[in-house]
Formats: sequence, structure tokens, C-alpha cells
Amino acid sequence: MPKERGKEWEHVKVVSKKGQSFQVQCNYCDKLFWIESGQHIRAHLGVQTLCGVNKCEKVPEDVVRSFTKAEDKKIAKKSDANRKRMLDVSCSSVSRLFSPSEPKQQKLTNVVNSQKKHEVDMSVARMCYSTGISFNVVNNKHFREMCSKIGEYGPAYNLSSDYPIRTSLLNKEHNNVKRRVDEFHSVQLDRTGCTIVCDGWSDAQR
Repeated sequence: MPKERGKEWEHVKVVSKKGQSFQVQCNYCDKLFWIESGQHIRAHLGVQTLCGVNKCEKVPEDVVRSFTKAEDKKIAKKSDANRKRMLDVSCSSVSRLFSPSEPKQQKLTNVVNSQKKHEVDMSVARMCYSTGISFNVVNNKHFREMCSKIGEYGPAYNLSSDYPIRTSLLNKEHNNVKRRVDEFHSVQLDRTGCTIVCDGWSDAQR
């Protein structure tokens, strides 16, 4: 067993070992599978996504939530460190470009803001490239609303894992849509009725 291992190992039993691989059994679904690192265990528990690893259907939600919270803190800490390092580098690089007659603080702010804007644009573009979604997603009103809400929340916002998006948040949005549809039915259909129109070819060969 590895000399250093995370808390994910507490949720499996090591059954056997072969070279650098371990056969473990999940404490919740009793599934046996081979792993080479704790990353495979976290993927099985649903904390992260890893190709070829099936997620456990019986893992308690509080277990996933505890891992997700720890992962979010780790990502936020790393992001803050990277942002501070890049800001320090940017400030050092652009400070030599200022002429004596120009306000240094104002020009420094403009350059830093331009650099941060470029980093955000690259992050959005990279998300489109890596996920394979349409570039038109940036024109979607909900995408723009998401960006606006994140901006209003500020740098303290930590992005959730996919777990609440595909469970509790999905249920809430389903209920919201159903409520709006029901409201439309109760107000509009009782007053104006409904006509169903179907478009098609009259020539069966076409």
C-alpha cells in the first residue's frame, strides 16, 4: 500500500496487490476493482470524473459532500496562488513601460485589467475547445447570466462539482420549469385554447 494515501482509502478494503496495482472492494456497493492510485477511488465515489471508472450508486451523499468541499478548498487555494503569482509577474513586467509624464498607477491598472480580461477570455475559449460544445454557447443568455452572477459574487465563489448539478440543482430547475409551464397552461390555454400544427411533405416519396 502507498506510504502516503488520502482519506479516500478509508472507504475501500484492500483485497490483493499485484505490482503497483491494488484490488480493492468498495465499502458501500461491495464492487471489486483494480486501482493504481487514490484518484481511481475518488472517481468511483463520484468526487471526480475519470474515464473507465464506474461511479458507486450507494455512496452516502455526506461522503461525497465532504470530499467535494475539500477539493473545492484545494482548487481555490491553488487558484489564488496562481493569480497572485501572475499578477506579480505582470506588475513587474509592465512597470518598465511607463513614461515619466504618464500616471503610473492608472496605466498599471489598465494593463493589469487587460491581462486579466485576456486570461478570462482564454479560459472561456479553452472550456469550449476541451468540452467540444458549440462556440455559440457564449451567445446563450443563460451562459451570459452565469458569467454575470459569478462576477457579482466575486473571487470568493468556488465552483461546485458535477454532483449537485446532476442531482439537487437539476431537480430544482425541473420544478421551476414545470411551475412556469403549469402557470402558462392555467392562464393562457383556458382563455385561448390550443392549436397543434404539423408540417410535412405531401409527396410520400420526398
